Amino acid sequence: MFRNFIRFGARKNSGCKNRFFHSVKLNVAALEDRATPSTTTMATVLPTTASTYGSTATLQASVAQNPGMNNGTLSFFDNGSPIAGASAVPLDSNGVGTFQISSLPAGNHAITAVYSGGAGFDPSAPSAPVTQDVAPAPLFAVAIAPTKVYDATTNANVTYNLVGLIGNETVNASSTGTFASKDVNPISISGSNSNTVALGPITLADGTNGGKASNYYVANTPTNPNGTITPAPVTISGITASNKSYDASNAAQIDVSSAFLSGAAPSDAVSFNVVGSTGTFNNANAGNAKPVTISGITLTGPDAGNYTLMSTTTTANITQANSTPTLMANPTATTGGSTITFTATVPNGTGTVTFSDNGTAIAGGSNVPLVNGTAMFSTSALAAGSHSITAGFNGDSNLAASSSAAQTVTVSSGTTATTTTTLMTNGTGPFLSMQPISFTGNVAGGSSTNGEILELRDVSTGNALLADGILTNGAVTFNLPAGALSAGTHMLVATYNGSSLNTASMSSPLSVQVVANSTQPQVASVTPNGNTGGLSGNQRSQVDSMVVSFDQPVQLDPNAITLSLHKNNVNYGGVAQPSGFGTLPDNVSVNTTDNKNWVVTFSGNTDTGVNGLNSLKDGVYDLNVDATKVHPFGAPNVNMAGNSSTTFYRLFGDTNGAVTPEGGMAGTDFSATLDSADNLAFRKAFNDQQNFNPAFDFNGNGAIDSGDNLAFRTRFNKSLTWQA
Repeated sequence: MFRNFIRFGARKNSGCKNRFFHSVKLNVAALEDRATPSTTTMATVLPTTASTYGSTATLQASVAQNPGMNNGTLSFFDNGSPIAGASAVPLDSNGVGTFQISSLPAGNHAITAVYSGGAGFDPSAPSAPVTQDVAPAPLFAVAIAPTKVYDATTNANVTYNLVGLIGNETVNASSTGTFASKDVNPISISGSNSNTVALGPITLADGTNGGKASNYYVANTPTNPNGTITPAPVTISGITASNKSYDASNAAQIDVSSAFLSGAAPSDAVSFNVVGSTGTFNNANAGNAKPVTISGITLTGPDAGNYTLMSTTTTANITQANSTPTLMANPTATTGGSTITFTATVPNGTGTVTFSDNGTAIAGGSNVPLVNGTAMFSTSALAAGSHSITAGFNGDSNLAASSSAAQTVTVSSGTTATTTTTLMTNGTGPFLSMQPISFTGNVAGGSSTNGEILELRDVSTGNALLADGILTNGAVTFNLPAGALSAGTHMLVATYNGSSLNTASMSSPLSVQVVANSTQPQVASVTPNGNTGGLSGNQRSQVDSMVVSFDQPVQLDPNAITLSLHKNNVNYGGVAQPSGFGTLPDNVSVNTTDNKNWVVTFSGNTDTGVNGLNSLKDGVYDLNVDATKVHPFGAPNVNMAGNSSTTFYRLFGDTNGAVTPEGGMAGTDFSATLDSADNLAFRKAFNDQQNFNPAFDFNGNGAIDSGDNLAFRTRFNKSLTWQA
């Protein structure tokens, strides 16, 4: 093996006065034949080839005078600094030391070597440097789909997964980007939700485990990912709730007159609708600063879909209410030693009741617990005579303490037969307040009661007498006229006052529910777009909803409200439509917040606008209400007075409503046409975001553009006519 231009220097052996120095071309074999090697040495780094970061580079150096194997070592240096692990590289038989390294960072490295010296050989000076080029390692970058909360901009911050890192090194990769749309879930031309992010230049930054950005470069152009923009939170403030006395309900009266929206971008067109909003306490119990949750608020406007409304709350107080306990005694007249049962009722009350005789607690009658608002106490210890019995409610956190009116109980010393009184309704409740109600009372046991009086009383209203009747064969029928019982729950009893032969007795309380309404429910009005302020009025360019209002709260059975095509003499563009004109939606949804106003909305086979609502397609429709499926709220056995059907239409572009055509009969013949007034309104909104009119946004992209213009032009001057 030959070494090119290895310098060889020698010094005269001990005792020699002459000195010499020369350079020669010499092969290793020739050097090894010399009998006595010189002790002066020189190390030379051999040429290298370029490498890539992370790959193995081979460093070699030779000692000019070849001291032989195991006689000294070589040390390698990078830019004058020792290379880790390369401080004692052994020589082979040719005087060459070899070291392999894969940890050199990217860049140019000046490699030198120094021979340590050995037996008969001096250490060498550092060799002349040889350049080792290390190129950065290539990485393959894959963009991670960015997600951000809506901020009204298209800005994106993108990070990447990197393939090709050496060992367990990490490097951070990031870039800016631009969303295709600033909006949440934009609809692409294909109809899918996508928001492609255009990527900016990638920046590498140092990571962990020795990962240096300078050792790598991104070798590919990553594919633009689909990003996600999530709705930004907004809040409604300024809503207050009124304090109230305890009424066993969690309903709260709210004031929305000062409500305002916070959190939306100033550039966005977004507002809110508080019509129909309600307040609800966290529970019905009395307390101060009780949380009230506001519901029923909706966001409106072209940018409403970019926001999510956070929970709206306020606080208010519920104070203690006055209580109205009532007392019943059964029987009210008896003989000494007989058992008398006292029943105290405190609507919505909890806690205890104390039963007193002439102001003194009856033995065993103190602090009797209320169960579902009723406390019962029985005693046979009352002495003969007249007793004024009261029930004292001791109060609870919701109701103040109070006492019932006195109930007189007479105890005689004679012997009488025991009677039992019962009461039942002749019908199924709940009952209407303006509906006659019938009851039957019976007195059993004892001697004949024919010709005696049985009373019907309402203990819920202070034991008020509602009716009385003469017993025949132990029975009386009470027929209460319409309006005799007010709306609410009544506890009724039948009371027999006894006689010289029979003990007095009273029936167990009978719960009767009465619903407040004067007549069977009726449809009060049907209003197209009645809950959508921006689409209300005469326009029928968009019909997103129908609001059916009844004259009282009602409950609906399934399919109580349905939609069908109107088929009476329908024509469009001069062409008869005997099967009707229009497209029925896949779904008709009916919802309410107050059981009086019901909002009908549509989905499937509809036109979707930028407001997120679905309009019926062009046509003439009937909104039908089935009377057998509409009932007063809480009275499912009562139906609406009669069926209702309302005819309406949708014709994109029509802003001024239907009219009676020339020669037609008002209220019977109808005609709707896109005319010059509609054209003027459309021209005003066309390509003018300041005058944006959602009724003209046929394609639902938030702008009145050429697509909407095409839909308008194809309908212009075409008449849609029908008869009621």
